Order: sequence, then structure tokens, then C-alpha cells
Amino acid sequence: MPLSALEQQLSELFVAVIGRDIELDQTFFEAGATSLGLMRLHARFNEQLPQPVAMAALFEHVTVRRLAQHLSASPSVSVARAQGSDAGEQPMAIIGMSVNVAGAGNLAEFWAMVQGNELGIELFDAADGLVGARSQLAGMLDFDPEYFGISLQEARLMDPQQRHLLMGCVQALQHAAITPTADGPRIGLIASCGETTYFQQMLRETAEGDLPDGFQMALHHDKDFLATKAAYHLDLGGPALSVQAACGSSLIAVHLAAAMLRQGDSDVMLAAGVLVDPTLTNGYRYRPQHIFSRDGLCRPFSDDTSGTIGASGYGVVVLKPLARAQADGDR
Repeated sequence: MPLSALEQQLSELFVAVIGRDIELDQTFFEAGATSLGLMRLHARFNEQLPQPVAMAALFEHVTVRRLAQHLSASPSVSVARAQGSDAGEQPMAIIGMSVNVAGAGNLAEFWAMVQGNELGIELFDAADGLVGARSQLAGMLDFDPEYFGISLQEARLMDPQQRHLLMGCVQALQHAAITPTADGPRIGLIASCGETTYFQQMLRETAEGDLPDGFQMALHHDKDFLATKAAYHLDLGGPALSVQAACGSSLIAVHLAAAMLRQGDSDVMLAAGVLVDPTLTNGYRYRPQHIFSRDGLCRPFSDDTSGTIGASGYGVVVLKPLARAQADGDR
């Protein structure tokens, strides 16, 4: 069966951007595209095609034939969705935030790092076969349990991600000039974290008889308890929810927090993401077609980029409806 004009154009654009031929029913990844390559292809499609193409369409309709059928059947669907999603939304304000990443332990240091065009990546000589690059926040295991009314034994068991989430939320609320009280605003929390490698290390290095029961261990390490445990220790009275969607978790946390504010579920919402992984200290193994960088550097939106690297840190934002924030005199 001969190719349609649209299928022919899609195939030619794929070859021009990716540099490889593609068959009609071959998936983009099978034909040699990477995630970064699909981003470039998406940009070229929107430059050359008469109708707009949503980025998600390239992951939902993964061959030339299926993408052509999708575009032919609903050429304006991406525009309609974008217009519909923006209608009537109540704008949100960020009234406070906190950050702790490699090279910047607070907002002021992070802003200086951005202005100075500095990298938060340390390059070093790693073992054979590993890329010597890491991005680890200082004081990875630091914590003041007494401040939160937590015992030393419980603090030792807690995943560092739980510890840093507590500290990040306190700093963000202080930046927003908010103190949680019983008669104050309802404050909620949407949070996400990374893999609990601290727990895995504890299981390897601690005798079974010295570990607490399974439920107690889950309270200290399981992602399900991340937000609710932090809300308990911080006396937050709004909704508390952990979300997990891999690399999109923190942005989804912001989306859900804004939705809850629009629904009236809370007066103020914290959206937080934290990843603290001690195993990232020794470098990593580069594998083609994986997400990790060949040379240990990240170059977002650059033609020279080859991927990302794992990093430890956290970020927290405090959200409030814009009209309410303006009425309350928030900055």
C-alpha cells in the first residue's frame, strides 16, 4: 500500500531529525530515536506540519502510521485541549519556598549559584567502568530530632528523605511567614521522594534481631507514609498525600496542590519533592539509550547533551490562591 502524503512527510521529517530510516509500522524507538530525539522531532513537526502536534501524541501513537491516523482524525485536538484546560482556572501564587541541593543549602545560595552559572556537579576519578560524577547535598544525614519531638532511635531509623522533607517544609513555611496553629489556616502537603536506598543498606548491615517490626520499618521508610508522617510532625491540618510518578512526581505534586486549593480543600498547600540517595556518591555506569550522561554533565536543551545524572536534594513551594495572597499581603 503506498504511503499517504502525511505518512510520507512524517517519515521524511524523522529521517531529517533522527538521521535514520523508519518503516511505517516501526516504533520511533525501534528506529533509533531517543527521548531527546523525540523532543527535537516534536519541534520539527510543529514547524513543518499544518496542524499542531502534542508532545504526548508521540508517546501514544508510536509509529508513523498510527501518528498519521491520529493527526488525520483529530487535527485540532491538542489545541482544543489546551484551550479547555486553561479556561476559568484560578491563578496561584508561590508565597514561600525552600531548596537544598549540591552547592546550595538555601535559597540565597541557590540564586547565587544560578547567577554565577555554576554547576552543582562534582567530577572525580571513579572506579573503572564508572562515570566519576556526583551531585550530593551537604549534610546528607544531618537532622535535629529534638526540634520535631522525635527520639534519637526513631531518627536513626528514618529515611534521610523523611528527615529532609521535614526540614524543607519548616524552611518553606518560615519563608512564607506561616506558623501552623490549630486556629490558623488549613495547611496541606503533597510530597514525593525517590527510592529508599537507606532502608536497603540498613537491612544489609543490621542484624535481624536489632531491627523493629515490619510496620515500624514501613513508617520510617515506605513512600506511602511520606506526606502523612510529615504532616503529623508539623501539625498540618489540611490534606496530606504522597504521589509517585517517577521524574514527574514534583510537578504533579504542584498540580494536585493547586487543584486542592481551587476545590477549597485547604487554605495553603505545600508541594515538595525530595531525593536523598547515599549510593549516588561513587559514580554510575553509563549505558547507551539510558538516561544517564556519558560525561557526567547535564546540558538541558543543548545539541551536545547525552543525558542527566542522579542527584540528591529537595525543593518545596508554598502555594495559595493569588487573590487570597494579595488580600493577605503575602509577598
